[in-house]
Amino acid sequence: MYVFDIFSKAGLCNMTRPTLLTTQVKNKMYQYLQFNTKSIKEWNELYGIFYKDKEKVIPSIELLEELLTPVSLAYWHMGDGGRTGKAIHLATNAFKTEECERLIIVLNKKFSLDCTLHKRNRIYLPVKSAVEFCKIITPHGT
Repeated sequence: MYVFDIFSKAGLCNMTRPTLLTTQVKNKMYQYLQFNTKSIKEWNELYGIFYKDKEKVIPSIELLEELLTPVSLAYWHMGDGGRTGKAIHLATNAFKTEECERLIIVLNKKFSLDCTLHKRNRIYLPVKSAVEFCKIITPHGT
């Protein structure tokens, strides 16, 4: 709802409220919100960075260092992160292993987060780094 409210207040939503949907994964039901946004040409630049031939990609380390900020980490966690006990995982399973390793390098270098790559190509932050990660993102909406 946080992200929807931002887009809605900016006049970028095609709907008045998100749709509540349900999905089943391994016999467990999960609910999620979905909404559509208007297309704006300014987002084409981001699309060009993160998609090559219609496939999701991770850009260079240098560009990642510029793009990954406390705010972008917060939104990444809100949109595609979760808890594993007291640790945190970030879903990166749509990317190749070497791309995930670039993300880990930047998370370590820029934010001093000790991360590893777990099964299904998910980035894992153990408890100590999870605590630090939360300190970084908490002021930005999570």
